[in-house]
Amino acid sequence: NTEEHFERDAEGRLLSHTDALRQRTMWHYNEAGLIQQRQQADGSTLAYRWDKLGQLLELRNENNSTATFAYDPAGKLLNEIGFDRQTIHYQYANGSQQPTHRSDGDRVWRYDYDPLGRLSARHAAY
Repeated sequence: NTEEHFERDAEGRLLSHTDALRQRTMWHYNEAGLIQQRQQADGSTLAYRWDKLGQLLELRNENNSTATFAYDPAGKLLNEIGFDRQTIHYQYANGSQQPTHRSDGDRVWRYDYDPLGRLSARHAAY
C-alpha cells in the first residue's frame, strides 16, 4: 500500500500526515496559528517557541535539547545554535532580505538569488 493521507483544519494548516506505513505525524498550533508542536508516530516531539513578531526563537526536542535563533531589529536571522550546539551565522548584503552568506565553523556558503528572490545558486568554500 502506497497511500498517504493528509488532514487539514479549516485554515488549511496541516494537522496530520499518515504515511504508507500508517505512521502518523501530527501538528498542533498556537492561538496565532503558528506551529506549537510536532509529534512523530514514535512519540518523539518537537516544540516550537515564537516571539510576538512570529519569529522562531527556540526548538525543543523530546530529549529536552534546544536549538535557538537570534534576529536583528529588522527581523533578519543572524544566527542559530543547533541541537549539536554548533553556531551558524548569517550575513546579508545590499539590503537583501535573504542571507547572502552563511558560515558554520570553517565552512562558508554564498547564496545567489534571481530577481524574484528565489534561490538560484549556492557556492561552498572551505
